[in-house]
Amino acid sequence: MTMRSNILRLALAALLLSLPSAAGAQATSTAKKGKGIPTATVSAEWGPLQVDHYVGIRGGYGMGNARFEPQRQTEWHQGLYEFGVLYKLDVPKQKYVGTMEFGINYSEKGYVVHQGTDSEIVDSRKYSTLQLPILWQPYLPLGRGGSRFYLTAGPVVSYALKSTYRIYNYTTDETIEEGPYEYSSVRDNRWEYGLIFGGGFIVNLGGGLRITLEGRYNITLSDTYKSVTKYSDNPFRSPVDQINVTAGILYRIPNKKFDRAVSEQSVPARERRQKAPEPEVAVPGPEAGTVPTPGKPGMTATPAETTDTTVVSEEIRDTTLAPDEGPAGSTVPAPETPDTAVPAPQETAPGKTAAPEKKEPEAGQQK
Repeated sequence: MTMRSNILRLALAALLLSLPSAAGAQATSTAKKGKGIPTATVSAEWGPLQVDHYVGIRGGYGMGNARFEPQRQTEWHQGLYEFGVLYKLDVPKQKYVGTMEFGINYSEKGYVVHQGTDSEIVDSRKYSTLQLPILWQPYLPLGRGGSRFYLTAGPVVSYALKSTYRIYNYTTDETIEEGPYEYSSVRDNRWEYGLIFGGGFIVNLGGGLRITLEGRYNITLSDTYKSVTKYSDNPFRSPVDQINVTAGILYRIPNKKFDRAVSEQSVPARERRQKAPEPEVAVPGPEAGTVPTPGKPGMTATPAETTDTTVVSEEIRDTTLAPDEGPAGSTVPAPETPDTAVPAPQETAPGKTAAPEKKEPEAGQQK
């Protein structure tokens, strides 16, 4: 029983050891068959990215409202403005990556709250902030011209610079009291943070210029007023949200390498093949001292070869035209022919037969 278990353990160990080698062999065979990932593909995926840089300005109109706890009757504060400068980082050749936007905005926030339920007297407050948003903007291209639809999402941090208040009749808009709002380190929060969501369009005007139209909703996660435990008259929660619509203009910083690649890709493959010059085949010309051979372009013969060919041709011509002459001035005897002549036929009269010809005996024979 012990020997059998040992054999089983050895077999299992051998099987486990053979698995990595089998996997390596399979990978090697796959690579040899051309089924692996080509080196060009790997280098393209991990190669340096082409990046576009944009700078621009934006501005627009908005309104704000507060979310108090305990809940109070509030209204939207209209007539708020926002403008700022921005920088965009775009990776156009990578799908679904989108752009990153960093900006510095001067933004107005505010709210309107009734002093009591259904009261016509309201308190309004407006304050100016300096915003620092960091936004991710995935986009959907709208054609090849660079126009696109995009979404916006990201965090934002803001700092309140100054504030004003106004007490007025909500129905008649008659001002009761107004003036600058004095910040208190015990009652008020100057720092705020939140999230921005939105979307917009970018239209390419050419020459590196683009215009944008965007809508944003700023959800504030912090409170405008400090906790009720620090100031008894403050509400438990007091975040102030903001909605705005802005327009802007962008300028793309030139990138010569990327522009060249885009211009080449924008031309269809058929046109590139038509525009591409045909490769010239270099035909070596005749070197000094050579004679081109007729009927074979690019083939030449040396003078020595031409002279030998001429001599051979002359010998063949001499042999053909003068068979009696041998090489080097010697004569070749012509072949002997038998000295027999064929007699010409004799004319005979009609009706008569020609007499047989008599043969003369040769010398040495008897008659």
